[in-house]
Amino acid sequence: MPQSMKSARAPERRVARSSAPSHGGRPSRAESEQISARILNAAKTLFLHDGYEKTSMDAIAAELGISKRTLYSRFSNKADLFEAVVVEVLENNLSVVTAVDVSGKPLRQQLLVLAERFLAITVVPDIIALERVVIGESRQFPQLAELIYEHGGDRLLAPISAVLRNSDLMASVSEADVRRDAEIFLSIVILQPLRKAVLQSTKPGLDGVDRAFLDRSINIFVTGMSVLHREGRGKGAPVSHC
Repeated sequence: MPQSMKSARAPERRVARSSAPSHGGRPSRAESEQISARILNAAKTLFLHDGYEKTSMDAIAAELGISKRTLYSRFSNKADLFEAVVVEVLENNLSVVTAVDVSGKPLRQQLLVLAERFLAITVVPDIIALERVVIGESRQFPQLAELIYEHGGDRLLAPISAVLRNSDLMASVSEADVRRDAEIFLSIVILQPLRKAVLQSTKPGLDGVDRAFLDRSINIFVTGMSVLHREGRGKGAPVSHC
């Protein structure tokens, strides 16, 4: 995902404390899953509010009112817990991408529908807060950005690649170039709105997106692809991406 300057702190956190099993002894499977869910919820709130470095396992256990033994029995270290939080945030927000059906529409309209869906699930408070954490910790923990791209990048790139691959414009383009073009498109439609939201110059959600900017960006992308495709066919050579 794109990166920018660290912004202001998130709103005050509110974490519900976990309660111990009422029957005593070892928790049932359902209770154990509930405890794990509470841990993830508390950890997400603390990580997104205080950042990775300033959030300790002790603080998470104390916030929930559970023992450190209970916490470490589920997550062996802070890095594993943060990874689980990242995966949960991304899964909760990006799972709807696979449900997008743009078949039968012109290429420009297909890309617009995808762009709107991507913005609707990325320019949201949790993703914005996660982006701030990654930006703030990127020097000391560069693997955080890699973690987000690993779990979220392919999820977003797959539907774009599928649309481009099935279009007449990309009929003679290699798979590597299709993916590269998908990455370019994702940067065009996500970078500017997310950066503005991270810097709090616009509000979260589609209401904060400059629609004229989005429409023109997609027009430039499709027009550019058309020109590159015609030039490539005219020369009898693969399309070049500069």
